[in-house]
Amino acid sequence: MKKIFLILPAFLLLKAVGSQGKLAGCYVGLEEMCFIKDGGKKECYIDPAKPRERWYHLTYIKIIGDSVVVAQDPIGIYKKDTVYSASDGAFYYYKGKIKSHGKFVAIDLVMTHCDYCGISTDSTEREKWSHKAWVGQICDQGIMINGYLFKPTTDTIHL
Repeated sequence: MKKIFLILPAFLLLKAVGSQGKLAGCYVGLEEMCFIKDGGKKECYIDPAKPRERWYHLTYIKIIGDSVVVAQDPIGIYKKDTVYSASDGAFYYYKGKIKSHGKFVAIDLVMTHCDYCGISTDSTEREKWSHKAWVGQICDQGIMINGYLFKPTTDTIHL
């Protein structure tokens, strides 16, 4: 009977590690540069010089075991034109842990550094952008996280 109590947790641990191993690799996707204001209204970044462009963070995710590294670069897109900017939106870098259960994933990230970021003196505001908790689902095309699709990629230059 004692063997069952020892074997069962080991089996469950191996199953969890194995399912996360299936996610190993790099993924890329776009995340809108938007936020929700206090009244619940969505507001997105707009460059006054180019108001037709929609701004995103081109987001790279690298998963190794239960560890995750994320790099986000700001880009503007209008029709088929893409603008890469060093001054709009900042470059964010995170590391964290991923847990998966079946088709669902939870990713907990902490910012390691940020280039071209304005630093708020308000600790509540700082916490909003220095920590991310993502919830996602594994799908045929990759991973759907908070409504954004991240597809497998071989491009690891940003990570």
